[in-house]
Amino acid sequence: MKVPFQRPDKSQLIVPDEPDLYCQNIWILTIKSMKKKLQLQHWCTKMLKLTLYQLLLLGLCINLASAHIIRAQNVLDQVVSLKIVDRKFKDVLQLLEKKTTVKFVYSSRVIDVNQPVTLIVTNSTMQETLEKLFRPLRIKYELSGRQIILDRIETGFLPENTAPLEKKQTDNTVTGKVTDEKGDGLPGVSVLVKNTTQGTVTDARGQFRIQVPNPSATLVFSFLGYETREVVAGNQTNVTVQLVPGSRSLNEVVVVGYGTQTKREVTSAISKVNTKELNELPVAEVGQALQGRVPGLTVTNVSSPGTSPNIRIRGVSSVSFSTDPLYVVDGFPTTNLASFDNKDVESVEVLKDASAAAIYGSRATNGVILLTTKKGQKDSKLRVSLDSYAGVESAWRLLDPMNTGQRNRFMDSMYSGDNLENAPARPSRYTPTEMNKYPYPGATQTYGQTNTNWQDLYFKTGFLTNNNVSVSGGSKTSTFYSSAGYMKQDGILKGVGFERYNFRVNSTHDLGSRFTFGQNLLVAYTSQLYNNADGQTGDQGTPLSLLQFALPHLPVKDPNTGIWIKAGGDAIDGHPFPNLIADIENIVFKRKTVKILGSAFLDVKLLESLKFRSTFGVDYANGLEDGIDQSYMVNDGQNIFKTNDGLSSITNNRNAYSSLLFSEQLTYDKTFSSAHHLNAVVVFEGQKTNIRTELMTGKQSNPAIKTLNGATNVSALNTIEENMLLSYVARVGYAYKGKYILNASIRRDGSSVWAPRNKYANFPAASIGWNVGDEPFFRKAAVFSDLKLRASYGVTGLNPSALSNYPWQSLIYNSSYPFNNNPVVNTAFYNKLANQNLEWEKTNQFNVGLDASLFNNTVSLTVEYFDRVTDNLILKAPTPPSFGYVQFTDVNIGKMQNKGWELQLGYRAPRKREFSWGISGNISRVRNKVLRLDSPSGAIFGGDGNYFSSWGVPVTRTVAGDPIQSFYGWDLDRIYQTQAEVDADNAAARSKTGNATAYYQNQATAPGDVRFRDLNGDGFVDDKDRKVIGSFLPNFTYGMNLTASYKHFDLSILFQGVQGGEIYSGIGVYAGAFRWPLGGSLSAYENAWTKENPSTTNPRIKWSDPNDNSRVSTRWLQDASYLRLKNINIGYELPADILAAKTNGAISKFRIYVASQNLLTFTGYDLGYDPEIGMKIGSNRGAGNLTNGIDYGQYPAARSFSLGLQIGF
Repeated sequence: MKVPFQRPDKSQLIVPDEPDLYCQNIWILTIKSMKKKLQLQHWCTKMLKLTLYQLLLLGLCINLASAHIIRAQNVLDQVVSLKIVDRKFKDVLQLLEKKTTVKFVYSSRVIDVNQPVTLIVTNSTMQETLEKLFRPLRIKYELSGRQIILDRIETGFLPENTAPLEKKQTDNTVTGKVTDEKGDGLPGVSVLVKNTTQGTVTDARGQFRIQVPNPSATLVFSFLGYETREVVAGNQTNVTVQLVPGSRSLNEVVVVGYGTQTKREVTSAISKVNTKELNELPVAEVGQALQGRVPGLTVTNVSSPGTSPNIRIRGVSSVSFSTDPLYVVDGFPTTNLASFDNKDVESVEVLKDASAAAIYGSRATNGVILLTTKKGQKDSKLRVSLDSYAGVESAWRLLDPMNTGQRNRFMDSMYSGDNLENAPARPSRYTPTEMNKYPYPGATQTYGQTNTNWQDLYFKTGFLTNNNVSVSGGSKTSTFYSSAGYMKQDGILKGVGFERYNFRVNSTHDLGSRFTFGQNLLVAYTSQLYNNADGQTGDQGTPLSLLQFALPHLPVKDPNTGIWIKAGGDAIDGHPFPNLIADIENIVFKRKTVKILGSAFLDVKLLESLKFRSTFGVDYANGLEDGIDQSYMVNDGQNIFKTNDGLSSITNNRNAYSSLLFSEQLTYDKTFSSAHHLNAVVVFEGQKTNIRTELMTGKQSNPAIKTLNGATNVSALNTIEENMLLSYVARVGYAYKGKYILNASIRRDGSSVWAPRNKYANFPAASIGWNVGDEPFFRKAAVFSDLKLRASYGVTGLNPSALSNYPWQSLIYNSSYPFNNNPVVNTAFYNKLANQNLEWEKTNQFNVGLDASLFNNTVSLTVEYFDRVTDNLILKAPTPPSFGYVQFTDVNIGKMQNKGWELQLGYRAPRKREFSWGISGNISRVRNKVLRLDSPSGAIFGGDGNYFSSWGVPVTRTVAGDPIQSFYGWDLDRIYQTQAEVDADNAAARSKTGNATAYYQNQATAPGDVRFRDLNGDGFVDDKDRKVIGSFLPNFTYGMNLTASYKHFDLSILFQGVQGGEIYSGIGVYAGAFRWPLGGSLSAYENAWTKENPSTTNPRIKWSDPNDNSRVSTRWLQDASYLRLKNINIGYELPADILAAKTNGAISKFRIYVASQNLLTFTGYDLGYDPEIGMKIGSNRGAGNLTNGIDYGQYPAARSFSLGLQIGF
């Protein structure tokens, strides 16, 4: 039906197009719109109880959106001339908004804004134009002021009074029918006489009737999801046309290194994540948001908020160095993604194979992640958006420690009964007399009555919020996008937290017809509160590991004096357990960083097909780590004293990082004869990096002084380093009719890091693709809608800066020592042997892939197989101690392989009325194997720790023939149940060895101890009986995402998981080993072997663990598999017509949502807090990479609940 004209009230105010006039009438607006704003605020308050800062942001944005007003006019009588052929529907709407005063309001879930349309009108009214545009698309509209609200026509027939305009009828009438690939009639197909405005649309049976001007006229048939067809009318009076499904996704633009490609011509393994998927998780860092969404990409969170996760793309690429990929933001390689606001990111492309990543050469072995930030659009009005959420997070699971009564019984079992011989070693506190004493003067509870739950005190419920306000728009010649953001995440443990302020401005400006200038600028400030022991190892372990033998009989502090309470040491309380809460409040470390990432470019159009771009940028980060280990008063039950001898330790470390990038790029892109597409790129690029480090420490006697002024024992170290990377890049791509594609590239990198003879290296790559779906014979395929085959091979390198800036050289270190009766003599020495033959680690990678669409493009499928071989692995080679060097020498002595496959499958159900849904999943498998290791011992060990690995016995071993960093230890056989079993093994050992004093394990072995297997068959168990007992590498990783919408409700659910692999639970050893009176696990105590409870899984409790039951063995391995409901997001968006009526057009979008992260976790791992275990944080090079899967007590994943609001103006 026709929409009647509605004349607006003359006092009604609407927003103009000219942003430069906003400030002229701000005071007039404030007076005239005050009453309406009060009503609007009252209405919004009813919709959502927001926090104060959200209301302030909302009010600010409404003021901005309403800042200038003009009177409405008769929008439907406006005259329009337009000629648009095969453009996206949303582009047509934007052009109409530009040429008139209207504003279109619609939901992208109801209206497909990407469908191609053709519209040709000359001096037509707006009403005639809208009817011609909307009728073939089955769209209806309503008018509200200057707002035109769109909706979809659900019925099978269009009303007669909305028939499109037709020219005066002639004698050439063509009737016919349009069918789908099955022969069924297609309703709603657009039928247009080419190069005219004359057209119609098929009815419910797919039939049509149209007048053509002459027999040579061409009819164009187009329909969403199908290929457009053209048919010459000729002398036909009746035609039948069959449309075949087409894949619109093939025309999607994908960002690649130094440019873009359509998905049709991509021949590499590239995964794309859009901004909606990226921002569904409340995380501080982009990498965390990719978890479960990209096949072949593994993300493991390892520490507190603000710390980057471990990310691996297609396996472990290096033994000695980090597996983190190269991050490139708007063309600028950078680091420290915690400074970036995910809401500023438009898309993320993950370059996984060498043909995609090799264009970044020496830095691409670990893969490349490209981030493209949001930009404004030309000829678009000012748009203001608010995206805000707030919520809480807490631990999804806690362990079950002992209380005071249970721990007293545990101590009784260790020092009495069958263990009576150990009674002299009993800690003095664990007697009735001592337990009845008061821990401090004036206490109301004795030690025995005190029951402190240290775990509850250490964990907390943390607040989290993220807020982003953005403004974007553009004119004919300029575009801009600007945003400001604030994020705060308190974390779930005391002593941690993260805060970020960020501001971004992106813009482009056409300077005439040939020049375009643009810039991208980020300014961010972050502050991270962190625990200095988080993720570390040592005799005292991490705070979470210390919790496992916390002492519940100790109170936290004396409330009368403020003196903290701590354990009295081994002889009194069993061990010197620190007061974790006192440490958190008195040992404070903060990491504050200011980051500036900016770049400017100038584009020059030399020819229509030849463009030149010059780019200059700077990446600057200034980080300050300041910490204080403050001395405080403690009472250990025997004495009251100050910690650290009354001296507070002050740490002040500063790191200034600056990197300058200049890049000159020439791009040629041209299509010849509509069949040959050629794209070529050449680049010259340089990046220079300077690093200045200042490390200062000192001690203060007054804990109130937190600076180094007047400090004693001051130590200062200052270093200045620099490196330079020069690169020459060339890439060429050729496509014939979009069916046969060839891409090839080469990059030559030169790095100052390497020795003179090895500074330069070449990194070539090539790939081919075949769009089988475009072949004539493929049209007959009943199942496949589209199919592409591709293959690639290339070479990439390890980022040379990972080695430090001077790895091949022997550096001079300063020192001092007494000499010739002089107590201090300054000296200098070389720290290691130089190696001028040190060269690049290189990875050769082969990849084959298949991309397919099935069943009318409702199903999408991507399959990949890859084989990656890394050669020249750099490892530390030891030198004899007699040489006097303090460091080992870097040498190329290894080779490693990662191979596997990836599968991504998606289904998008046809929309049924107001309901739509889709599901996608991915799964990947990577197999790792060390092929060569030329180290002197042939093995590299890692992961040792005194309390949980047999006093320094390593947990992992890396050798040729095995996967990297395999768990290496003894194989648990069973628990001895009788003395006869022990005696039988000892007798066999003596018989086998001929030694009458031999023992199968040792002399102290008794019933209740673990029996380990004699693997080499020599009759007894020793170090030679260790073997590979497991691996941290999973069998496969997977993710699944479900989306659905009904009317104005939307739902998104993300599952993420790992299947296979093992965890070595160091925290489990702390809790249940009982080597000393340390264990705190209630379940380990209750299930321990006794004569009355002859357990087959847990050994006896025995002081000092003489049989070494807690040694590295399969006892501490558990399955690392888990499945997580990673995220669930449920939202409601107000209908456009209601929103327009309630806000008088001021607000174009209002969506509210609730979300939860890590709501459910299913896992068999119960010895620790969380099954998601990465590598140790803060490790020295070479050690950290060999600690994956060892649970030292790392920061666990948090469960969060949040409430969010998205508003558009």
